[in-house]
Amino acid sequence: MPDPIIKIDTNDEFSWDQITIYRNDNGTLAFKSILFDNGIQREDEFDNGILQTSFQTDQSVDGLAKNWETYHSYYNSSGEIAFREVIFDTGLKSELTFANGVRAHLVLTDLADAKSFETQNIYYTSTGLMTFRETLFDDGDLRQEEFQNGIRSHTIETNANPIGNAWASRESYYDTTGQIVFKETLSANGTLRQDEFDAGQLVHTTQREVAGAEDANNWSLIDTYYDAQKQIAFRSTTFDNGVEKIEEFNAGQRTVTRQIDHDTGSGITWDEITTYFDANGQREMHEVLFDGGGSKVDNYSNGVLFQSVETDGAEGTAGDLKDWTRVESIFDALGKRLFRDTEYDDGRSKTESYSDGLIFQSVVRDVANLYDWDRIDTNFNFGVRDSTGITYDNGDQLLSIYENNARTARIEHDVDGDRPWLLRLTEYSDSGDAPVVSTYDTYEDLPDPYADYFLIGA
Repeated sequence: MPDPIIKIDTNDEFSWDQITIYRNDNGTLAFKSILFDNGIQREDEFDNGILQTSFQTDQSVDGLAKNWETYHSYYNSSGEIAFREVIFDTGLKSELTFANGVRAHLVLTDLADAKSFETQNIYYTSTGLMTFRETLFDDGDLRQEEFQNGIRSHTIETNANPIGNAWASRESYYDTTGQIVFKETLSANGTLRQDEFDAGQLVHTTQREVAGAEDANNWSLIDTYYDAQKQIAFRSTTFDNGVEKIEEFNAGQRTVTRQIDHDTGSGITWDEITTYFDANGQREMHEVLFDGGGSKVDNYSNGVLFQSVETDGAEGTAGDLKDWTRVESIFDALGKRLFRDTEYDDGRSKTESYSDGLIFQSVVRDVANLYDWDRIDTNFNFGVRDSTGITYDNGDQLLSIYENNARTARIEHDVDGDRPWLLRLTEYSDSGDAPVVSTYDTYEDLPDPYADYFLIGA
């Protein structure tokens, strides 16, 4: 072999410092070494003048002339590239195999644990378009992607350590432009989620429990639809106990919620619950229809309850569960009760008045005239009963006075004149002594403080 030809760029005219060339006895190129100005060392080997291997090494002072440490290329007998191995500064190793000069298979290996994956295997078509990619991540997860015309068409992901609600597997399908059209996710607990997309935007989601995982959640099916602004528009949830919950939304804000009990043997006491919401998402109305035909309707203003109406089932039916037929309550701006009116099955009515949420007066009337009294008036002091007055059908009255909910005295008023006295006072002792009874013939004789309570005839 002839002596090498050595060229040195003494005047720094070129991008290299030195070139060394070896030729065979027949003069064909056998080896060429180039040391570039930036510290890259390149060594090429030839066979009959055809390049076979090319080894490049970054020998720069800081090792940053290139983003790789070594760059090795191998060629076939006709000089077409067949294989290339690159070790990058980050520790990533790239091994690329070619077929007919076109990339066919790429293996990426994370030698320095600088990436989130351990290996990536990528396959290409005869024209160099990606057709398959498999990624093994550091945590053991595996992702396999299929491509059509270089565009992703199908993806399968497997979780190596699925726990609880974490996903166990995911499968996605894409259209010809690479936008996702369908995605299916199986959770570790057996929940299956299927997402449908239109033009890459989520439009419908179905969640269900697969066979054998019926107890993973307290529901068996959830259907969710989304609007063009990617906000939820409708959601239906079927619970294990047979209740179906339907939610409607506007611009992502819930407007109506309806719950229906489809299972008559569920033990739930209501048939349907409907709730309406205002533009701010606050309750406007809440209606409950009970199994027996009763109902409860709550009305709200700015999310604060201002009226509540309850009705019992029809009298004589299985739904007649209460001793009243209708109860209506009115509340103040803070949601504290102001009034409550109750209509009883036997014809009685009761009106209760409140202040700052505490009852201060109650009036019961015998509307149907079934009892020997006409009305019962009770006064309260900060919610604690102070006195109760009963007016009987014959006009007689009975006033009971209380202290700390214990009766301390009662005054009987003989209005129809069938008693030998006008007023009879009975006083009770805290010590358990026998009550003291006094009678009076005039209102003026009634001692203090009872006169303050008993104003009849004054």
